[in-house]
Amino acid sequence: MDIIAFLLFFHYIGSMTVTLQVHKIPKILAWKGLIGSKPQPILFKTRFGIHTIGVRYPIDVIILDRKNIVQKIKEGLQPNSLFFWNPSFNKVVELPHGTIKDKKLKINQKIALEYI
Repeated sequence: MDIIAFLLFFHYIGSMTVTLQVHKIPKILAWKGLIGSKPQPILFKTRFGIHTIGVRYPIDVIILDRKNIVQKIKEGLQPNSLFFWNPSFNKVVELPHGTIKDKKLKINQKIALEYI
């Protein structure tokens, strides 16, 4: 495989869209996230960072841009931890631990959000 074919293949793999089913959380409840609830996929908007103080289990987190392209990934964010990112991105998806690995999510990957 020559370098051009490899780069085209890499671009194709990175551009495949993955669909995630999420619960959309109102902005007024974004501070709560998954605190006190069972692991479930949720979407909310906030800038700069999140914490897992009060969450009793590890979670996966992805940060999306306006076009739902993955900009940052954190697998297995432990309870009582902090996670920060570039504040120009404000879409946060908190997922049950293992979702990033199971769905093979990558940086620059397009995500289709399906609200449940």
